[in-house]
Amino acid sequence: TSEHNTDIRLEKKRTATSTSVFSLSSVLVGCGEYCATMAPGPKICPPKLALCCMITSVWGFVMLILVGIFTKGKSVALLEDVPTISKGNSTEKEYAFDEVALHCFVAAGIYFCFFIFSFWQKKVNDSQAYNMEIRNR
Repeated sequence: TSEHNTDIRLEKKRTATSTSVFSLSSVLVGCGEYCATMAPGPKICPPKLALCCMITSVWGFVMLILVGIFTKGKSVALLEDVPTISKGNSTEKEYAFDEVALHCFVAAGIYFCFFIFSFWQKKVNDSQAYNMEIRNR
């Protein structure tokens, strides 16, 4: 009888597992169908603002990458803009070129993320305008 009880428990476990896998797969399929019919996302920015932000973020990204490269190369033209670091009792001043270059690259990364956001908003606005044009026909 103990073997019979063990078999019943195993059978219940198999049934429960197969049911949960089936329900999980049906949920995933349903979610995929829902996501396929969804719009690309919420409209946060109007179309002209999204375009203006895209242009500004491209300009900021390129400018900060160039300033970061020139700072990393210890350009003499940027010497006045870079802070100095005092090293103990030493009378020599060391310039923090690497730190400024890192800050420029981080800021360029933020501008790039902002470009992605603006590009996404432009696509959302374009898709909504296209959908409205089709509905009005």
